[in-house]
Amino acid sequence: KNISIINDRDPAIYERLLSSETREKSNNIRYVESTPAKNGSMIISVTAFNGLKISLSSHYDPVKEAETVCGKIMQKSEDGIIVLLGAGSGYILKSLSNRNPGEREIVWIEYDKKIFREILSLHNLSAILKNNKLHIVLSDDSSEVIRSIMSSRIKSGFKDIEIVTNPAEKKINETYCNHIENALARIKLSPIKKMIDYRKFSGEKQRIIVFDSSYFTIRECIKAFRMLGHNVSIFNFRKKKNFIPELVSLILDFKPDFVFTVNHLGFDEEGRLSSLLSSMKIPFAVWYVDNPLYALKESNTNISEFCKLFMWEKSY
Repeated sequence: KNISIINDRDPAIYERLLSSETREKSNNIRYVESTPAKNGSMIISVTAFNGLKISLSSHYDPVKEAETVCGKIMQKSEDGIIVLLGAGSGYILKSLSNRNPGEREIVWIEYDKKIFREILSLHNLSAILKNNKLHIVLSDDSSEVIRSIMSSRIKSGFKDIEIVTNPAEKKINETYCNHIENALARIKLSPIKKMIDYRKFSGEKQRIIVFDSSYFTIRECIKAFRMLGHNVSIFNFRKKKNFIPELVSLILDFKPDFVFTVNHLGFDEEGRLSSLLSSMKIPFAVWYVDNPLYALKESNTNISEFCKLFMWEKSY
């Protein structure tokens, strides 16, 4: 059942789990197995190609161990993103989820797909996997992991990060863990959260980011804004290869009062951009000059308290 849910929520991870392509040599893991601990709970151990055997959880009481680890991290902060670097035998993930009933975002990172598959086989994680506050990263590329964490942080409005590292994870690949931990330590020192917390609409003239799609109405809006004395920064989203990072960079530099577009152009159907702007507390105005029902498609993914819709016809 866990695998089926993974297929629904993360098709790319599902495909990797089924793929015959492996990188065991580079991952230093020969095989993975589960054995009972002293208290009867099943624990996972891995055997490296050099013969070294590493247990991912306590041999005595993995549940109590997980509770201790999670208790410490939950005391540090009541908000922010929890980054779980290795779920051990799955008990740390379960403990975090029990202490965090869908409130805080959790980024679960696993280094090797054999370990990930073994965790799924040991526990019924249906409720946890269905939680949209859980983000899963299955990768042995530490740079890819860091990018994924940064993406989650951007969407959350640059919340603080608390990392939980399973000690056994470092025994498997210390370089991998150190790279991630050091990068997150630098991120925590970044003043970016303070940089987006500025006052909007403080004067008569506004600072406006306009999404330019080369649509003629947009060009006329830009002219009108500038004739009224407003400061306009044009963001041509169609020509941006790194749309989100470039937009975030512009917001930090330009500090707009709001973002403007026509017919929701530049926004995605899944609502990721709406979620990002809302998390950054950036108002966005959308002027519909055509039928809005076609663009919205009866979806509520772009609904936000920071979004204002303007219609060409009051019947809508």
